[in-house]
Amino acid sequence: MDKIIQYRLPTCLVFGCIAIILSSQALGTEWGTWSYPTTTNYAQNNGFAMCYGLYEGTNGSIYVLEPVSNQNLLRRYDVNKDSWYNLPNLPKGPDSTLAWAGSNLCYYHSRDNYYSGNFIFCTKGNSTDEFWCYYINDRQWHRLDDIPGPITVGKGRSLATGDTGRVSYQPYVNVYLLKGVNGSAQQDTEFLVYRFVVPPPSPTANPLSGNWTYKKRLYHGYGADLTYQPSQKALYAFEGGGGTGNSANRFWKYDIATDNWTQLSPDTTGAYEGSALATWGVCGAETVPNVTVNTIYAFKGANMNDFDAYRIDLNRWDRNARDPRSSDVHGVSYGSDLACGQQRGSGFPYYGMFAIFGSALPGYTNSNVGYFWPAGDVSSGGEQTVSVNSFEQRLIQTSPNPASQKIIFKLPMSNNTNSSIEIFDNSGKLLNRISFPTGKEEVVWNLKTNDGKTVSSGVYFYMLKIENKTAFGKFIVQR
Repeated sequence: MDKIIQYRLPTCLVFGCIAIILSSQALGTEWGTWSYPTTTNYAQNNGFAMCYGLYEGTNGSIYVLEPVSNQNLLRRYDVNKDSWYNLPNLPKGPDSTLAWAGSNLCYYHSRDNYYSGNFIFCTKGNSTDEFWCYYINDRQWHRLDDIPGPITVGKGRSLATGDTGRVSYQPYVNVYLLKGVNGSAQQDTEFLVYRFVVPPPSPTANPLSGNWTYKKRLYHGYGADLTYQPSQKALYAFEGGGGTGNSANRFWKYDIATDNWTQLSPDTTGAYEGSALATWGVCGAETVPNVTVNTIYAFKGANMNDFDAYRIDLNRWDRNARDPRSSDVHGVSYGSDLACGQQRGSGFPYYGMFAIFGSALPGYTNSNVGYFWPAGDVSSGGEQTVSVNSFEQRLIQTSPNPASQKIIFKLPMSNNTNSSIEIFDNSGKLLNRISFPTGKEEVVWNLKTNDGKTVSSGVYFYMLKIENKTAFGKFIVQR
């Protein structure tokens, strides 16, 4: 079992009106949990790309572009069903081009009642200016307007779904692009946005369309990447390697309203080939309901397993996010990607980071699809702050943690309301429900399910219900 530690969670899990923030002083060096729910069909390599579709199945789906066997395969993994499905291949075009350096996928869901639809935008890379859209509703690829200007190989090319709006009655989404470079020693400056207008039903009769616009330039090289933060209407970007000085360390914020780039606290280790960025709590162009978005996660590439977190509110990098183990991931490089998504489970939804890892160290391959859940283990006596309606604070204590015979859930004040604890396993299955007696401040769980079966060692979750509010936490059973 991994080392049990206390930690400061870099973001909030918010459901209803209560946010759990693990607030104990950090005693260990790593937090978070990696698992590997599935694998790609082929060994990951340059040209692989991934995105997550929040509305594609009960727990959403991940989409992976796999350029292998002279085909640009697109495959969908249904998280809830734990199953892969083959979709129409990305066309190779007149030059029979496979996706390679500079390939990207990003997802958009239109909420409009009439102009509705789910879309995946794609750059093929590999020295092409091709820009594509996979319209999920009609299961077809549509070639959009080519990327303007000089064609680059595409190293460091990055694509991100961004802000939305309307033209007259018709909704649109802005898709942002760092254009990428030709080689490791070069930098480009081109930064563009494609305004995609959501079509009415029947895209055959109403072709997909949009237009490109140049925005304020940003020097960037291989290892550049973009991610979107909806509440701030801002993008965050690795500048990437290929420039002079410490360009690989530079980290930027782009304010959409002012068309302005601001340099932020640098990441001391830098971003190189195979880097990736993703915002926790953001799926496509929208924030997961009832979640406070405060953290960006990052791979650094260059065959390192470094996995770090950036605290938006503190303008600070935290290098204590748990790295994937070298026995599971053999280096992170070209073809890696990150996407926030929901893990399988019927009891409650919890969000983390799906990951593919790209090409591996010489002599190895990567095929695992990773899932990082950004919660850590609270050691005995650990305290969790529960913020109610953003102003009232209460505490709940779990002890012992890890537990072997029983676990006590304790509120620091007498309970005068209808409160209960529900216990779930790591798949989200409800195991037991315990009520706090009126006037009592603690309840004991004997580590048994509703039907009397003793649970085994592992990670478990609880949901605290106080009146009409809910909050979540985590504990460990160790026998």
